[in-house]
Amino acid sequence: MLISVVVPSYNHAPYISQTISSILSQTSAPLELIIVDDGSSDGSRDILKKIDDPRVRINLLEKNVGACAAMNIAVQMTRGDLVAVCNSDDLWEPNKLERQLAVIHRSPQIGAVFTNVSWIDQDGTNVPKDRKVLWNVFTQPNRSRGQWTNKLVLKGNCLCHPSVLIRREAYDRVGYYDNRFRQLPDYDMWLRVLQKYDIFVLDERLVKFRWFANASNASGATSTNARRDVNERALIVRNLIASMDTESWLNSFGSTKPIEDDTDLRIEKTLYLLDSAPNIEGLYRNIGLEWAYELLGTPVSARRLEEKYAFNALTFQKLMGAKCLWLPESVSPQPALRSDASGPPLEAVTDPRAFRTPELIEALKYRFKLSARRLTKRYLGKRSG
Repeated sequence: MLISVVVPSYNHAPYISQTISSILSQTSAPLELIIVDDGSSDGSRDILKKIDDPRVRINLLEKNVGACAAMNIAVQMTRGDLVAVCNSDDLWEPNKLERQLAVIHRSPQIGAVFTNVSWIDQDGTNVPKDRKVLWNVFTQPNRSRGQWTNKLVLKGNCLCHPSVLIRREAYDRVGYYDNRFRQLPDYDMWLRVLQKYDIFVLDERLVKFRWFANASNASGATSTNARRDVNERALIVRNLIASMDTESWLNSFGSTKPIEDDTDLRIEKTLYLLDSAPNIEGLYRNIGLEWAYELLGTPVSARRLEEKYAFNALTFQKLMGAKCLWLPESVSPQPALRSDASGPPLEAVTDPRAFRTPELIEALKYRFKLSARRLTKRYLGKRSG
């Protein structure tokens, strides 16, 4: 059984040779290695051009197209029945594919096999556990498809992309990576795979996953990545829940009432999103409000909401006033305050730390300046008179 290993390469010249060596040294069945370089500018391409191994095929893209697009090109080039993914800066233990292949052989219902990882730094040194808060994020018990879906929706991704060995047919059935996502394209992929296949996680650290202390890699802990992560997760979960059929929904999330038709299913999904439990930054709840608004706008679903779930326009109005995604609870909205015709408006805030933005800071500075001017005029002016 041929295994196709795909490596999207981008500006990892210090590591790419070691990565390739760890792949070609596998003890598994025959493999082919497909490397797609996504327009590297650091010398990676020169290193790749020197490779002379019949198992290796290289595609040097003329310009940077994005990690997912490069991955999709690599997957489309594969000829094997199974596809393994490796980052161009990570390393594999020699028996990684052999251990995963054994699981695939004995469990035909499994579509993808993952492993645990060891964390290494940019120098290849093991990262101490006390320096990595996510050390055990990929240490996971095995679950049913529904339980995995529930876990990923509620808690986020906990499956290591460069550890996966996946059936090639899975990409044809669920689609390729979505290049609109930068932080969570693999999270999106696993949720789609789980709608068609079981998955399995080997509790063995068979991948050396590189962690950069300066957060320079694509998944580094930066504020930009954190914001993008939350926004992408909301879109991914919305798309998943919207596409789930009744059986998948019941296996993953259950229901509060018997589901008799598509209207009931849409209502159950909406009420689940409106619940406070499955929320991240209030985004899931906001999706639920949008769907509730649409359901109440259709006579059939509005009547079902009222009769079966005791949910009507008044309930909706109450929920709309309970919380707001864009307005922290510590902010008390009032009309904008101006002491004269010039200067930025200032919203009255009970705790300025709750909404510390550049606009608010400038407004506070302006207000303090006005206050100082009034005090000067009031007291110094009287003395001079």
